Amino acid sequence: MRPSTRSIGVAAGGILAALATFVYSWSTLSSASTGPRGDGFVAGLLVAFGLALGLAATFVAASALILAVAERFARLEPRQRLILQLGAAANVAGTVLLFLGSGLGRLPQWFETSVSVSFFDVTLYLWGAWVALTLVGTAVSVLGGLWTIAGALMQRRSARTSV
Repeated sequence: MRPSTRSIGVAAGGILAALATFVYSWSTLSSASTGPRGDGFVAGLLVAFGLALGLAATFVAASALILAVAERFARLEPRQRLILQLGAAANVAGTVLLFLGSGLGRLPQWFETSVSVSFFDVTLYLWGAWVALTLVGTAVSVLGGLWTIAGALMQRRSARTSV
């Protein structure tokens, strides 16, 4: 498989993960209660989580777009391509862990059984991994994008001075 084909596949997976996260964010925000009954603490936590989802989806989409644009318009070195692919893949993996954690959190409700394993703890670990992978993936993608831009500027500068 050509490296550019793998990059486009990773970028497409990133865009699909971002779209799924945007939909999940929208459904979370739309389920927040706006009524005056009870205190608004739980509704505030739900809104904060929905906004964090939206922000993470923006990061996932940005890393996928950085990879796709760099693959299309820049002459990437293998290390630059690998860094950009790793950043986008980390964001996609974090999104998969987010949905896996949400599904495991609802598992006891779906089967209506008393399970001795605490799914809540597993869900918290998966959400923490989602946050960590999203932050690491975004940082790696931004650094890879800056490296690509700096490399292109240096090539342009050296081509201009050698003529």
